[in-house]
Formats: sequence, C-alpha cells, structure tokens
Amino acid sequence: MLRDGHPARRLRHARFAVLCTVLVCTVVSARAQSPNYSYLYRVSNFVTYVPGYGGTDTTHDRYFTSTGFEGTTYTMDTSNISQFADGRLRWGSLTSPLGDFGWNDLVPADLGGSNNSAWDPDRPDAGTPYADEPGYARMRDIFDLGIVNRILDGENNVSNAYVDLYFGSGAWVQSDGVATTPELVLLERGGNSAVYVRAIKEGGSYSNALSVNMRTGTGTTYDPRTGLNIARVGGSAGFSVNTLEINSAQSVSGTGIDLMAFGDITTSDRIVGYQIWFEYNNAFCDGPDLHGFILSKVATPEAPSGVGLLVLLTAGGGWTWFARRRA
Repeated sequence: MLRDGHPARRLRHARFAVLCTVLVCTVVSARAQSPNYSYLYRVSNFVTYVPGYGGTDTTHDRYFTSTGFEGTTYTMDTSNISQFADGRLRWGSLTSPLGDFGWNDLVPADLGGSNNSAWDPDRPDAGTPYADEPGYARMRDIFDLGIVNRILDGENNVSNAYVDLYFGSGAWVQSDGVATTPELVLLERGGNSAVYVRAIKEGGSYSNALSVNMRTGTGTTYDPRTGLNIARVGGSAGFSVNTLEINSAQSVSGTGIDLMAFGDITTSDRIVGYQIWFEYNNAFCDGPDLHGFILSKVATPEAPSGVGLLVLLTAGGGWTWFARRRA
C-alpha cells in the first residue's frame, strides 16, 4: 500500500492539480473571449443635412454632420471619422460565390425594383446617379463618396451576401480599451433587419462574429446562428429615405459598435477592416438594407519606411540639411 507521502501519490496529485488549472483557465478564457453585447449602442442625435433642401427631404443626397450614442457622452463628427478605401462584395458563399466584385468592378444594379441580387446597389430617387447607370454601380461609389443614403438593398430570398471593407494602403484602427467609445457605426434603411459583423485583423485573421440587431422597436430578437435572443440596438438616425427600389420613404436606424464588443480584440490588435454579411431565409437578418456610409474611428496610415521615409524626411528644408549631413 502506498502512503500519502509516497512519490507516486504526490505525482498523481500534481497531475490532477495541473489538469484542474488547465480546465479552469480554459473556461475563463472562453468566457473572456465571448462577444459582449452591452458594448453595442443606439445612435442618438444623429445630425445630417441635404444641401438645398429641408432636413425632412427623403429623395436627395444627404451628408453627415455628427452623432451621439445612448448611454455614453462620446460623439463622432467629421473631424474624427474615416471611411473605407477598398473592398469586396460577394453573393452566395465565400468560397464559391455566385457573384464576386472588387472595389472598382461594375456591380449589377437594377435600380428599379427587380431585386435580382442578394445585395443590390440603390440610391435616393432624386439623388446623384451612379456614374455607370443604367445597369451598374461600383463599390467605391457606394462606400467612399460620403453620401449617407446610398445603400445595398438586401433580399431575404436570394442568397447569402458578404461585403469586406478595408481602410486600404495598410491603414488600421485599434481599440482604445474604453468600451464606451464606439469605433464603428452601421446604418440600415427600415430599422427592421440585422447583420453579422466581424473585424479583420492585420494578417487576415478574423475576430469573433457579432450579431447586430438593428431593429428600432419591434421585430424578432432570436438569432438562429447563435441560438440567442439578441437585443434590438437600432437607434433613430433622424431621417427617412425613399430609394429607387421602394415605393415610399422608410426611416433609418443606426448602431454603434465598440471593438471591445467582439470579445477577442486587444488594444495591440490592428484592425484593417470589417466583414459584414447576412444569411438568406433567415428571419433574424431579413434582407438588411445596409447604408454605404459606414462610420469608423480615424484610421492610422501605415508608417513610411525605406526610400519612402527618406523622401518624407527630405520634404522640408531643415530635414534636408540633416539628411545631407548624415550622408
């Protein structure tokens, strides 16, 4: 019989203690990395304007001024936001898409109610036409011109649809470690749908996925992807829009997302973009009409290096003298 002090018994105890420690750490880590839906915020006091027309206009180009968020004093305005400079739109699946379009590619746009694609480019009735109408629009003209009410009109009965958006040229954002300063804002025409979102980290890996329920008051909260009831976090954007795909104006909702909501993003992670998507025949998503005007925290440009750095340093007289003296 082995006594308690026998080496073999002590070894078994040590192994058991290590196993328990690993299990506890694993559970704590999993909990720490789960999405935190309390870090999603309804927009409030969302201010926009329509040049030459009143603020209630629903059919002309609209531009952004500022927004606040419920539950926080943080605000976004034209001085502290970035937009996106590159992207990709896919219908169907990620690996074998039915349609696959880059930033400058021609995306089919029926602009009249045919609803022949999962995410169809759309615009206000009397808004500035897309440069490639009739029949087409380009991602850059939806997401990069600062027009708040150009959108992708979603259809629930066609296919899944995905849009990847990048700051471009190596630019990135980081979490500030404060959960009440949203880094991303999405707008949805109708305030009656939802999307899934995940951050794209430098190197191409993804964060956890968030289920963002952009409904403003009523409608489903059950998300079949997660099996959870997801609170409605759509806040009124204070305006409505009537686009070519619909017959009357619909109100617009907005949601702010803090990077800490993803649960697995640290303050050292560099976020180079986001993937936003929806699933068809999914009542939670229900064909979201995503506005191309997506607000982001100001992106940090990639630091110059090598010859580029030398050119930057020699751009001014004092720096030129320094560079020559070093030479």
